[in-house]
Amino acid sequence: MFSTIRKCLLALTLAVSLGAVAPALAEELTAEDHAQIHQLYARYVQAIDFGEAVAWADTFTPEGSFGDAVTGRDALIAFADDYHEENGDAPRHWYGALVLTPTAEGAEGRCYAVTFNSRTQSLMWTGTYRDTLVKTADGWRFSQRQLTIDPTGGE
Repeated sequence: MFSTIRKCLLALTLAVSLGAVAPALAEELTAEDHAQIHQLYARYVQAIDFGEAVAWADTFTPEGSFGDAVTGRDALIAFADDYHEENGDAPRHWYGALVLTPTAEGAEGRCYAVTFNSRTQSLMWTGTYRDTLVKTADGWRFSQRQLTIDPTGGE
């Protein structure tokens, strides 16, 4: 056991001395940054749930993307309109365990996501988001959101 620990410490020491460690992150996020980002997540879920497509798109940068197929303000608005037309006002999105990490460009956000049908009280899906956030003149915005829906029906 001690041999393995020594090998790991040696490898870490070597990596640091050779400069193989990633560059330092941006400054820590302030309490105000955290509060504003939490509000961004709340505005995002309420806008999509209440069918406010423009407000939902406003949580992104103008060139922002949702997944691999929806990029840019017009596409984001169309996506949100289609989502609400298909699902109505029944879905309720809920996020938890949000972890924010400062980056050179702003921050990375990761969280769990749950969506349930408020009429039937049934679970629709669960998953995780990995987000790229930037601080703009209008506040924090998503520049990219990547959703991974958890698989179902197996072990």
